[in-house]
Amino acid sequence: MKAGRRLVREGAYERALAHFERAAAVEPERAAPHEWIARVYLRRGRPDGARPHAERALELAPESASAWNTMGRTELMAGEIDAAVASFERATEADPAYGWAWNNLGLALGQLERWEEAAAALERATSGSRVEAYMWNNLGVAYERLGRPEDARAAYEKAALRGSTLAARHLERLDGAAATGAEHAAAGDQPEAP
Repeated sequence: MKAGRRLVREGAYERALAHFERAAAVEPERAAPHEWIARVYLRRGRPDGARPHAERALELAPESASAWNTMGRTELMAGEIDAAVASFERATEADPAYGWAWNNLGLALGQLERWEEAAAALERATSGSRVEAYMWNNLGVAYERLGRPEDARAAYEKAALRGSTLAARHLERLDGAAATGAEHAAAGDQPEAP
């Protein structure tokens, strides 16, 4: 598993899959290898390949926040937004401190244009101890959609300070919009979660 995760970070997805598949064969009642297989398929843009492994992970660990988050990501990528919202909600119920699930819930709610709920979920995502730059960017998008430009700016600044080039572009756009009085739509980051 450790070698497989390292290979995922390196982008060697085929080799990582081989490691995770061996782990699943050695420990057939363990959910983690199936979650990681699903994640590799998602990184490759293949929700069809991810689904059976996300389902198997849930069969093995029905109360796992991580398994529910992986299922939600699979559904989101497949365009099943309502199902993804339900899965992300299950993930946050299983582990209220799981920031990645809150982030992904916010993204899915945003796709449904439920911006108040999206902002609330993204505020939860950014209130934890393991906050990623893209979570702040996504919160900035939600705030911007709610007509809260100063809150959006603050969130984008936090994301940019953590290395988000997308957030830096949003800040530039906001500065340009403020100078010209123009408004532009913001785009959120894609879900990414361990």
